[in-house]
Amino acid sequence: MSASEPPAPANVRFNPWKYLGLVALLFAALVGGWTWFLLNQGREGRDYARAALQAAAGRTLPAAGVPCAELLGRPLPSSVESCQVKPGTPPTAELALQGGRKGVLRGE
Repeated sequence: MSASEPPAPANVRFNPWKYLGLVALLFAALVGGWTWFLLNQGREGRDYARAALQAAAGRTLPAAGVPCAELLGRPLPSSVESCQVKPGTPPTAELALQGGRKGVLRGE
């Protein structure tokens, strides 16, 4: 036995259950962050589609529809793959978001 390293007491042991709360907190933060990211993407797309529906109000739309970017005169947000405003009563905006999610918004 060297004088610089005293032996560890016999009652000191590693207890993995002590860290379970930290692991659970880290997991909850990861899930919460991912959920916020996905919801934020959907919100950005919905806001863009609503603006396109407002721009299309009172206009005569062709049967094939009009791209949202053409109506608004600005490019699609990074989270939106495509957006199309279709005629009808009320007109609808069809969204395709990144990751394969799709949505339809109806105008007023």
